Amino acid sequence: MKSKKSYFNPTIFKKNIASYWPVWGSFLAIIVMLMPIHIGLLFTMAEYRETEQLRRAAMIEAVYDCLHPGFMISLCTVWSLLSAIVVFQYLNHARNAYMMHAFPVTRKELLITNVLSGLTMMIGPELIVFIASVLLCAGYHVPVMLPLLQWFISAVIISVFLFSLATFCAFMAGNSIAVVFYYLFFNIAYEIIYYVLSLFRMVFAYGLPLHSFEFFAQKPMDFLSPVVFMWQKLSARAVYSAGDLEYSMSSIQYEGLGYIIGFLLIALCFFVLSWFMYKKRKIEYAGDMVAIPFMRPVMRWTIGIGFGATFAITLFIVLLEVDICLNYPTIFAFFMVGGMLAFCITQMLIARSFRIFKKRLCVEMLGFAGALVLAFLGARGMAGIQERYIPSVDNIEQATCLLDYTLCYDNEDEGLQFVVDLQKYILDHKSVLQDRVAENISAYSDGYYVNLEYRLKNGNKISRLYSLNMQSQEAAYVIEMIRTEESKTENLMQNGLGMKTLSRSNLTGAVFQDYLEDEGETVGFRGENDEFAKQLYDAVIRDYEEGNMQPYIYWGFQLDGNVPMENTYADSIEFNFLIPKPQYEKIKESIWELQVDYDYEFGLQADGSCIATKNVIFGPRCTNIINCLEMYGFIRDENDLTISDDIGQ
Repeated sequence: MKSKKSYFNPTIFKKNIASYWPVWGSFLAIIVMLMPIHIGLLFTMAEYRETEQLRRAAMIEAVYDCLHPGFMISLCTVWSLLSAIVVFQYLNHARNAYMMHAFPVTRKELLITNVLSGLTMMIGPELIVFIASVLLCAGYHVPVMLPLLQWFISAVIISVFLFSLATFCAFMAGNSIAVVFYYLFFNIAYEIIYYVLSLFRMVFAYGLPLHSFEFFAQKPMDFLSPVVFMWQKLSARAVYSAGDLEYSMSSIQYEGLGYIIGFLLIALCFFVLSWFMYKKRKIEYAGDMVAIPFMRPVMRWTIGIGFGATFAITLFIVLLEVDICLNYPTIFAFFMVGGMLAFCITQMLIARSFRIFKKRLCVEMLGFAGALVLAFLGARGMAGIQERYIPSVDNIEQATCLLDYTLCYDNEDEGLQFVVDLQKYILDHKSVLQDRVAENISAYSDGYYVNLEYRLKNGNKISRLYSLNMQSQEAAYVIEMIRTEESKTENLMQNGLGMKTLSRSNLTGAVFQDYLEDEGETVGFRGENDEFAKQLYDAVIRDYEEGNMQPYIYWGFQLDGNVPMENTYADSIEFNFLIPKPQYEKIKESIWELQVDYDYEFGLQADGSCIATKNVIFGPRCTNIINCLEMYGFIRDENDLTISDDIGQ
């Protein structure tokens, strides 16, 4: 009689869940503490708020703090790997592999059962936490069911994808250490490669910047690093409603779920690939670093080129710290030595032997050496092309220039041509500027940096960072060109108020922040009508136009170059703006840059619009602001205002 086919073995499933309870148990314990228990404690504290509106806002904020996807991504990254390692650990030891495959179960049945076991270890705790959180919030009548559901769906998608990736790595490798290596490689390799290439750009080209290594900064093709891509796209955003003197949190928007749904299809592909590898996998490969034969040369070449580049660039940076600047031939020599060394060590690990130098491998090493030469020349050539690229004015949507503060020009401003001409001048005098900087490349205190950025009409962004050593006349001329632009009134106002994004028409109110010296605290007084806000805003504009604000600009740039910074008042002004939804949709990609550059604070509202607050400091020279405050009765005269340096005297 023909036996019935089975694709699931309940005995193995129960054994996995029972034997590996520390894995799913620890995962459950952590997310229970981070979600329902933490939310419950914050709810208890919120009960003591003065009004129902404040209690409700505090409870919504408590859930908001726990819904940040970052902690869930981090936990799923670790526990998905652990779950895959434990359910497929029999593949890493020859004795266990032979024993498991001697049982009357097919490989397909083993794969499906172990996959379901691992997914249960991940999704089960998430479901328990989701139900507990929903019941808790329902008991307190907190309207956050939709965000919680979206959080749960995203957690399931993340778990399924990362577990599928870990499963794929388990079948590619022959031991647990190799599984961890491959898993990390697939998740962050693109970020490391991008960083190393950025270092090469810095070495080979003038002006191509190397920003600090940030895993979660936006980069092209970030989806190649799944964990980083999820960090970037998933977010819980707070929605605010107007209160008496401030905006309070009224709801939560969980964003980015649509970006990661595609990872379910990728997860399915990983499971299918895992099945094909499992069918072809030989039991005797248990314990090997690479269990798939055709992947072994790929591993040798990838690690060899990657380590060679990292080795050469690391030496360049380390020696730069002691004022030793390597030339191109020396960098190339280190690149070749590091690459060949990594190639040989990788082969030793794969073969588990020091005796690797056979004829076939020696021929492959010659091909690999040629690949290293081509990689080095290609990196240098691409850096040179990027260095010489200057976008056409017709293709630029916005350009910025940063020396003392950010100069910002839109596509209708004449300043676009100024930025393009400035870059042309710098590149035309590259030999003078770059050579002199190279001689003192680590003496940062003697130089200036000019940062140019373009946002093109096709959506691309271009950034350049040029080092200028003030020992050259050309560098002094560049500084003079920029500071001439910085001294223009319209640019000073743009820096102080961000007027290209927010104008008088967006103004909704103003608050005078009065410093009470006797109490040692600041109290906000809102104007009784919108007319006060408009008059005060106009007063700030007039003080800019008359040059009254210039001595108080925080970055210390002075119009005549000699006037020292003057003391500001401890009192200040806060303007409130409303950005309508259509306008917000156009600028939301750059709004957080505006927050950093111009010290704005933003909050999203339920109707899709955005609120913005801007704090303005001023001093005794700002007669228009002082007269406006007197006219509306906030102060009797300037003696009611407190100089910052006089506090405590």
